[in-house]
Amino acid sequence: MFDTLGTWATAFALIVTIVWAVKDRKVKIWKSQIGKIAIGFWVITIIFAGFANEFPSKKSKQEQIRTEQQKADKKKASRVSSEKAASQSSKKAANSSAKAVEAKQLKVTRKKNEQQHYKEFQTFLMNIPGKTKNAITDSYYSKKDSTTYITVNSAILSGTDAELKQAVRGAWNIGQNAYNKFSPMADDINGNNVTVKDQTGNDLAHTSMFGSFKYDGE
Repeated sequence: MFDTLGTWATAFALIVTIVWAVKDRKVKIWKSQIGKIAIGFWVITIIFAGFANEFPSKKSKQEQIRTEQQKADKKKASRVSSEKAASQSSKKAANSSAKAVEAKQLKVTRKKNEQQHYKEFQTFLMNIPGKTKNAITDSYYSKKDSTTYITVNSAILSGTDAELKQAVRGAWNIGQNAYNKFSPMADDINGNNVTVKDQTGNDLAHTSMFGSFKYDGE
């Protein structure tokens, strides 16, 4: 309100001052009737300006409140955004740490299982002669050669070529099945690489480069 009145008072003061300057400028402004009116309007303008500063208009107050509210909202939004970012970062770090721990545990468990499987594989091979009633006289895995060795009883050599090949293939299958039964094992355990020998050390069969049975008795 005071801003509006002050504006009008200023306008009137300017108009009256201009009139004085045109008509009575030879007379001192405080002695001229028109000049006195101009001075009066200027005084009123100063008074209204003071009131305007002392008592801001309702609109000004509302704008001030709105501005302060906007600042508060921005500050709150910034704080919430920062807290959210910090929370997400914390969760991400926690998840990453949990995954790292889980991966480490899985690695330890896998290694432990592979070691256990290898022990069971060795035990199984050791017991084959007894289970076959000495048709297979020896069976073991050589880490040095990365090979499972199966030794068959030389008595099978007295059969026909077809019978010998069938018996040798059966021995090779036993070695293959033993490896498959106890897999997975460590990557350096190649138990499916099987060599079948007779008791004098002659190779009768082996695993080909394609993983199939390769007869050496022919």
